[in-house]
Amino acid sequence: MKENAIGSMLALPLMEEERCTGFLVLETHQRTTTWGHDEFSALVVAAELFANSAMRRQHEAALEKALGDARSALRARDAFLANLSHELRTPMNGVLGMAQLLQGANLPRAQYEQVEAIQRSAGQLQRQLGDLLEFTRLDSGDAQIHRVAVDLRQLISRAIGAAPQSEDRRTPHITTAIEQSVPRLLLADGERLASVVSALLDNACTHASGSRICVAASYARPLLRISVTDTGAGMDEHTYARLFEPFVRADTSDSRRTYGLGLGLAIAKRSCRLMHGDLQATSVPGKGSSFLIELPADEVEEAVAGPEMAKPGIGIRVLVADYGAVNRIQLQRMLLELGCSVDTTEDGIDAVQKALASPYAMIFLNPAMPRMDGLAAARAIRGGETRMARRRARIVALPSASGPESDERIRAAGIDLRLEREPTPSMLAGLLAEGAVGTSAGPGRKSTVLIVDDNAVNLRLLSLMVSQAGYPTETCCDGRAAAERVAAGGISLVLMDCQMPVMDGYESTRLIRSDEGKRGLPRTPIVAVTAHAMSENRQRCKECGMDGFLTKPIDTKLLLSTVATYHPGGATSQPTSRAAAARATSDPPIDLSTLRQLEEASPGAGRDIARTMVADLAAARDLLPALLRQQDLGRLAKEAHKLKGAAGSIGGGDVAKACAALEQAARTSDADACATALDAVIMRSHPFAASLADYAGGRC
Repeated sequence: MKENAIGSMLALPLMEEERCTGFLVLETHQRTTTWGHDEFSALVVAAELFANSAMRRQHEAALEKALGDARSALRARDAFLANLSHELRTPMNGVLGMAQLLQGANLPRAQYEQVEAIQRSAGQLQRQLGDLLEFTRLDSGDAQIHRVAVDLRQLISRAIGAAPQSEDRRTPHITTAIEQSVPRLLLADGERLASVVSALLDNACTHASGSRICVAASYARPLLRISVTDTGAGMDEHTYARLFEPFVRADTSDSRRTYGLGLGLAIAKRSCRLMHGDLQATSVPGKGSSFLIELPADEVEEAVAGPEMAKPGIGIRVLVADYGAVNRIQLQRMLLELGCSVDTTEDGIDAVQKALASPYAMIFLNPAMPRMDGLAAARAIRGGETRMARRRARIVALPSASGPESDERIRAAGIDLRLEREPTPSMLAGLLAEGAVGTSAGPGRKSTVLIVDDNAVNLRLLSLMVSQAGYPTETCCDGRAAAERVAAGGISLVLMDCQMPVMDGYESTRLIRSDEGKRGLPRTPIVAVTAHAMSENRQRCKECGMDGFLTKPIDTKLLLSTVATYHPGGATSQPTSRAAAARATSDPPIDLSTLRQLEEASPGAGRDIARTMVADLAAARDLLPALLRQQDLGRLAKEAHKLKGAAGSIGGGDVAKACAALEQAARTSDADACATALDAVIMRSHPFAASLADYAGGRC
């Protein structure tokens, strides 16, 4: 102290629990001081402040480390969940896809039912896996929302179209009540909101068997309200109290008729909260239940909703025939917005009368309609077109609540395209644009579907699905090779996996879009076909320039509907499955149901069409060989196309198939194939004409 000229000192140790970490000292220089109580108290207070500050810094450092560890754990968990989703969905795609292909392979009845059981079980596992992954993300608080402009009416219509059957296998009776106050476009997380509405509809259809279900919506800025109400049995107090708890089922008995993880309503509740809203339920035992979604959603001004969609329907007359008022009005509204002139009806016979009285460029028919179903109406329209030598309308089959019709029946009815899901404005725009340029790919037009996937099973599966539907395909196993193949030209559509070696699907898409921009090339449609099912992945696909999104396991019907939407000319060849080949040799000369239905609706009309067709067949047997001898293959293709439509529309599936083969051979200028196909047309036309003559003469 003397060496440092310290006259007096007051020191206090700094303690952390039982450990001394230093001293706090008061000193006087070159003089001595007698320390009193005030100085000692001040030193104690200062020591406590220093100790607390040091402890706080240590605690903050520990908390920062813990937070960093937690963030790392969350990132690891997200990566694990994404990888788990991808790795489980990829083999599931092979199981479900191959099962779907087997179902169309003309299997014996017992084997068909076994394959159907595999497909059903795999589908249940797929849905439960998706629910579990989504619940995990929502429960962790790590899920994000993506607000976009949403057409609520279209969203509800799609959800209703995808509603399941009730427990007794009956199609539920669902109505809507959307108030005029609801704007056309709202800013919301459309994908998540759609999943909530679908979950509520699934719940109502499953647990309110035989009841009426109503989906209602209203809007009072900025609050959107959507309710799903049923008139079923309602819920008891015990069920109601645990309604939104995860992994809880209303019926847990061994005799329950429905299965699952019990996550649907729990996910819906958490999704609403994530969107800063809520989901509430009310129920009266014996009278039904009601679920109410409330969430903020800003109205989107039409001027800023995005670039205005082109109106390819200007100058096109369209007929919509659908017994469901909601779907009919919704489809009419979308077509009107695309510039079409639209007439509607809810009845098959009225549809035929309208179509024959005033020609339409495109006709939308629901296969299930009263008095005359959509298939019979299509056959009647085709027959009337032939009789009146009128230009052929393009007929599109709408999704039907009564279940899908077979491809054979659809083609035999003369229907050009079947939609597997509710139409959207972009899908309708594509159909109208395609109809405006015809259905033939034509020389020099892009026609090949490029399939990109690094998994050999998935690559083969997708190739089989697409090629058996009549589309030419090529394959690549990495993103760089895909970009190079698209740059070479001749690709009409790319089905792109996202996770691949060398270059992933996202980077490959960005490279393709960049090359198109630099070279001034038209945009090639790219649809993601991926095992990544999270909403973030869908958004990422959109941001990199993809046009569509399909998740594995792939549903064959949805895949082919997507391909038909984006492919510029439809299938360029006939399906090549063994089942189709087997059926081609075993069909009867004619299915008289169409003519008989038409006869019942309008006495004499069916027999008149039969007599006209007999004369047309006789003329074709002279004309078609002459055109082949003259090598006028262009006209040969047109005449074969005309005969194909006429025969198919009145039940002559065998002749229609032979004409389709002849048309294809003529369009590809294959004279040898034309000769073979022409022999088949003439051979099959004789029994067909004989059956028609018997019907026209009242002998059958």
